[in-house]
Amino acid sequence: MFWTLGANQVGKGMIAGWRDCLQPALRDPTQDVALWPFDGPLFDLLDTRQVVVAETYPGECYGHLGVRFPTPRAGDRTGKRVQASRSGAARPLLDWADKVDVELDPDLILAIQDGFGADAAGEDRFDSVVGLFGMLNVLLGHRPPGDPTGRVARAIEGWILGQADPACTDRPECHGVRSRPAPRR
Repeated sequence: MFWTLGANQVGKGMIAGWRDCLQPALRDPTQDVALWPFDGPLFDLLDTRQVVVAETYPGECYGHLGVRFPTPRAGDRTGKRVQASRSGAARPLLDWADKVDVELDPDLILAIQDGFGADAAGEDRFDSVVGLFGMLNVLLGHRPPGDPTGRVARAIEGWILGQADPACTDRPECHGVRSRPAPRR
């Protein structure tokens, strides 16, 4: 699940999502829903459960996908809120899709190249695509899911999909990417 609402609506959207979607599904014995990382390591859950819910954060995915925004000069604006900056991120996003063999719809390619339009919602469309690409990057085996090793993160706090666990920087098992069959595109 990936929330694509603007910052002003995220709190209300999250409350409604938990109240109206997740809580009923988790209480319903006919639904097979898991919450990552609380219910286990990501790929174990994907192998055994019908639905896996994970928290994603597009800002975490920027670096994974090679998206960089220029440092603003005095008086200039840059970043995801600026269409020219979003369109400047097109090359890394398109290169990523090519490298991992993800076929993009021609309209999506045009939207990426355009920076998702000049309107204020362009930022949300940009982040939605970056978040989706970040999830695919993990699911296709090009980035570890970042299963947290700490007891608190696993039991209480949760984690961001694809985020490196700082407690796991010196252990090889934290950096391995588990191979998975390529999904249908």
